[in-house]
Amino acid sequence: MTQLKPQHSSSSCLSSELPNKLNSRISPLVSKILYPIGCYLVLPLFFNKIKVNGLENIPADDPVIIAPTHRSRWDALVVPYALGRLASGRDLRFMVSANEVKGLQGWIIKRMG
Repeated sequence: MTQLKPQHSSSSCLSSELPNKLNSRISPLVSKILYPIGCYLVLPLFFNKIKVNGLENIPADDPVIIAPTHRSRWDALVVPYALGRLASGRDLRFMVSANEVKGLQGWIIKRMG
């Protein structure tokens, strides 16, 4: 019988210990450019009107987990529009698969959180 040995001395893995390709840091410059482009240019071009319901249920300071149902790829723009920096003053963090962090899309995802 083979025993597995932990790779780290502690049982928890800190984000600073993860390989660089998995780390993301929000870039203030990129987010200041992309948030307004998405909210005021891209979304209005594709949608006539976006109405956000239930913002009163989102705590202003406490942590929140948002779990969209992924009915389309618009989640990546609509969720930050509804709950991101311009709406709540908070930066969002996203969990995506390894396939999503490749190429230009990956470059943007890593800098937007």
